[in-house]
Amino acid sequence: MLRILQNNQILKYNNINLIKKCLIPNLTNHSNSIISFSSISGSKNLLSSNYSKLLLTNHYSTLNSNNITNTTSENSIQDSLLNTFQPLINPTTKDVNTHNKNNNNEGEESITIDITFLKKKYTLTLPSNTDIQTIMTPKFFYGNFDSGIKLIRLKTFICTDNDGQNLPRNLKLNQMNSKNISLHIVKKEYAHDTQELSSKDIFKQIIEDFNVDIPLEGEKMDMFLDSFISELAVTSPKTLHTMKIDNSVRKHLIVHLRDHYRSNWATKDKNTLVEELANLKYPHSWFPEARKYKRHFVLHVGPTNSGKTFNALKRLTEAESGVYCGPLRLLAHEVYDKIIDKGISCNLMTGQTKIIDKDANHTACTIETLSTDQMVEVAVIDEFQMVSDLQRGWAWTKAILGVPAAEVHLCGDNTAVNLVQKICAITGDSMEIKNYERLAELRLSPKIPKPKELKKGDCVIAFTRKKILEMKDLFEKKYGYKCGVVYGPLPPLTRVNQAKLFNEEEFDILLATDAIGMGINLNIKRIIFSSMMKFDGENQRNLYDSEIKQIAGRAGRYKSDEKAKGLVTSFERRDLEAIGKALDSSNIASERAAVFPQYQQLELFSKHEDNSNYSFSELLSNFIEYTNLDELYFLESFDKKIEILTLIDHIDLPIKDKFNFLLAPISNTNPYAKEYLQLFAKYIESGEEVPFLIDVPELPNMKGLGFYRQHLSEYLENLENLYNIVDCYLWLAQKYENFTKTLEAQNVSIELSERISEALNFKILKKHQPRTQTLNYQHVIGEDGKPMKSLKNILLMEPRKRREYLEEKNKKADKKRKNQLKAKAFIEAKKVRVEHNKLLQQQYYEKKQQKLEETQNKLEQK
Repeated sequence: MLRILQNNQILKYNNINLIKKCLIPNLTNHSNSIISFSSISGSKNLLSSNYSKLLLTNHYSTLNSNNITNTTSENSIQDSLLNTFQPLINPTTKDVNTHNKNNNNEGEESITIDITFLKKKYTLTLPSNTDIQTIMTPKFFYGNFDSGIKLIRLKTFICTDNDGQNLPRNLKLNQMNSKNISLHIVKKEYAHDTQELSSKDIFKQIIEDFNVDIPLEGEKMDMFLDSFISELAVTSPKTLHTMKIDNSVRKHLIVHLRDHYRSNWATKDKNTLVEELANLKYPHSWFPEARKYKRHFVLHVGPTNSGKTFNALKRLTEAESGVYCGPLRLLAHEVYDKIIDKGISCNLMTGQTKIIDKDANHTACTIETLSTDQMVEVAVIDEFQMVSDLQRGWAWTKAILGVPAAEVHLCGDNTAVNLVQKICAITGDSMEIKNYERLAELRLSPKIPKPKELKKGDCVIAFTRKKILEMKDLFEKKYGYKCGVVYGPLPPLTRVNQAKLFNEEEFDILLATDAIGMGINLNIKRIIFSSMMKFDGENQRNLYDSEIKQIAGRAGRYKSDEKAKGLVTSFERRDLEAIGKALDSSNIASERAAVFPQYQQLELFSKHEDNSNYSFSELLSNFIEYTNLDELYFLESFDKKIEILTLIDHIDLPIKDKFNFLLAPISNTNPYAKEYLQLFAKYIESGEEVPFLIDVPELPNMKGLGFYRQHLSEYLENLENLYNIVDCYLWLAQKYENFTKTLEAQNVSIELSERISEALNFKILKKHQPRTQTLNYQHVIGEDGKPMKSLKNILLMEPRKRREYLEEKNKKADKKRKNQLKAKAFIEAKKVRVEHNKLLQQQYYEKKQQKLEETQNKLEQK
C-alpha cells in the first residue's frame, strides 16, 4: 500500500497500474506531499521503472529525515520510505565516495571542477583521468546533481567549455590545460544550436590580444566600439559578418580600429539636414500599413528536413486570405501549385511571371515582389534567417517589418530568432517559437567512397561548373554512371528537370554545387564533398560550418523511407574532421538585419542643393557616407550595384527608374547582359516600344561534332548568358509597358532551358573530335568596317542610324537572297541541259550503231 498525505487528505494506492495512472498526474502541482508505503503489488516493478525515478527526481529530491515529520499517523514512513527510496534518490553517493577513496589509495590525483547544469553550478572533485563520457552518464547525473532533475535523454545534451566549444566524449580532465576547469552541460534541441557571439566582445578581445593602443576605458570604450561597429555596418558589412566566423579576419581589423579612433572618434560638424535625409535608423516606420496592427509572429525553427514549412503552409491554406514569400521562384511556383491543387484560388507573383486571379485571396510570390499594402490573415516568410544575407537580406527585413498580416509565420533555422525577437519588441508585435527536430537522422559516415563505389542516391558536391562537368565526363565515360547536374546559373526549368530525373532514379548520382542547399526537393541518401574550398566572389576560402551544415542537411530521404538516415562524407579522409566539427558546432546568431534605402529617400536626398549635380552612382555613394543605422541593422553591400549604375549614369532617367535598374537581375559576370541593360535604359528614356531581338544562336549539332568537355562548358556558358538577358527583359516587362514582346521572350526562355537540359543529359563521346564551327555569336560588320561582337551592338546605335542600318541590311539580305535563288535556278537549269545533252548523245550513238548493223547485214546477204 502506498499512502500520500497531501492537503490533509490521505490518498491510497494498492495497485501498480493505479499508481502509474493516478499518482504522477496527481502530484504534478503538489511537491510538499508526504509519502509512506507498505507492501505494494508489483512494487518491485515500480521501483525499477522510470515512473519511480521520475516521481522521486521530480518531486522529492529534498527528501531526507528532516523532511519527514510526525504529522501523519503512519509510523512506518521514516524507515520504509528512507530505506527503500533513498538509493533511488541518490543511488551513487556511497559508490562515488568509495570510488574516490579507492582512487586515493592508489595514489591517483584528483581535480576540482565546476559544472554548470540547468543554470546551477556544482563544484565536484573527480579523478584526473575522468573523461567526458563518464560525466555524461545517468549514474553520474543522479549521483552528483540535484535530485530535482527530471529524467532526461542524455543524447540530447552536450558538454562544452566556457567558450561554448563542444568537447569530445573521450577527452579526459587531465588533458585540459586550465587551472580552473569549468564545464557546461547544455541541452541541444536539434543539430543547429545557436551560439551567442557579441561583436563588441570580439573587438574588445582584439584590443586585448594585439595590444591596440586605444586609450579608452569603460563606458567610453563601449561608445567607441558601437561607433566602429556602426561604421562597419555601413561601409563593410561583409567584414562584420565574417569576423564572427573566421578568426583570421580579426587580425586585419587592427589598422581599421586605429584609423577609426584617430579620425572618426572626434566630433565632426556635418550638415544636419543631409544626415536627416540619409537616416536609416527607423526602417519600421517605412511601413505605416503594418504599424496599424499588432501582429502575432509564429517562428517555425528547425534544421533542414524537419517539416517546419509544411506546418506553416497548412495554416496558410486554412486561412481566408494569405501570402507566401519564398527565396526562389521555384518555391513560389511549387507553393502556388499546392494551393491550386487544394481547390483554392491563388495568384502567382515573381520577378518574371504574373498570374492574377480576380477571385483569389491567396498569393504565392518571391520575397522581392511582396506587396506591403494589402492586409491578409496569414503570411508565411520562408528561410527567414536570410534577413542577415549580405546581398538579398533587405528583402527579408522589408517583409518582416512591413507585411500587414494578423499572423506572420517565419520558417528557418535559429540563427535569427533573437534578432526577430528584438525587432518585435520595437514594432510591438507578439511572438511564439515552435522548435522542430530533423525527421531523418543525419550523421557522419567514416567510410571514404571511391568514385567506382558510388551508389544510386549519392550526391557529389563541387563548387564550379568546370569541376562538375569534368566529373560528369569522368563518371559517365569511365564508370558508366548516369549523372544529373545542378548549379547556380542554370535556369529554374532546367533545375526542376534535373531534380525530377534524379528523384525518379533516371540518374544514378547527382553532381551539384551549394545551389542544392535551398529550393529543390531531392531524394538524396548520401552527400559526398569533393572539396572543402569555394570561391566567394573575391577569394578562395574554406567552407564555413554553417555552409557545410546547410549542404549536408539535404541528405536523408524521409518522404520515401521513414527509417532512412542521411549520411555525409568526403572523398578525402582529411576532410572528415572538418565535416564532423561543423555538424556538431552551433550556429552563430545573427546580430543585424540588412536594410536598403527606399527610392523615395534617394529622391529627397537628390533635391538637396549639395547633391543636385551628382550622377546617380555618385549620389548613392554620397548617401552611404551620411547614412546612420540602428544597432539592429547593417547596410547591404553597394559595390556591385554601383558598378552596374555607372553604365546608365549618362542616360537621362528619373531616380525611380534608375533604382529599378539597381535591383534588376543582372549577373556581373555576364558582359552581354550589362550591354543589354544599357540598351533597355535607352528605350525607356525614349519611350519607344522595346523590340525583342534576342535569338537562340544557331549552334552545331552536339552528336554530330562529339563535344569535348571544354566545348560543352563554352556552349552552356553562352546559353546561360543569353538566358540571363531574357530573364532581365521579362523582369523589366513587369514594370514598363513598352516591353511588349513578353510572349516571344517566354518562348525563347523555354527554348534555352530545353537546350541546356539537352546538353546536360547528353552523354559526352569518348573520343575527341575537333570543332568544325566556332561557338561564338554571329558576327556582323560595324560602321567602321570592323567586325562587331554581336547583334546587340546594332541596338546600341541611335534610333535613326539603327533604322537606316537595318533597312540597308535588309536590302542587302534581299538582294543576296534573290541572287542565291537565281544561282540555284541556273544550276538546276544547267543540270537539266546536261541531262538532255547526254540523252541526245546516247540516242545519236544508238542510231549510228543501228545503221552499222543494217549495212553489215546487207553485205552478208550479198
